[in-house]
Amino acid sequence: MRELRAKDIMTKNILKVREDWSVHRLAEFFAENSISGAPVISTDGKLVGVVSLTDIILQNTLSEKKSHLMNLTNTIFTPLKTSTLEKI
Repeated sequence: MRELRAKDIMTKNILKVREDWSVHRLAEFFAENSISGAPVISTDGKLVGVVSLTDIILQNTLSEKKSHLMNLTNTIFTPLKTSTLEKI
């Protein structure tokens, strides 16, 4: 029995996404088509990359962390009136 190759199991009907699609539209497209990734095509039809559900999840996770960090950065910590510089 011969070893299977990528060409033996690949999908031949390739669904593509456009580089100008929003992340929300990408997620909907993936869900509607039961896929986890797709090649990204430029407006002039050239292959410019690939995007996956993992990319979407990581982007959302990083955005949430960045937002949380920005909120922490914008928080002002004021010492108590009874604190001395050494206690702060």
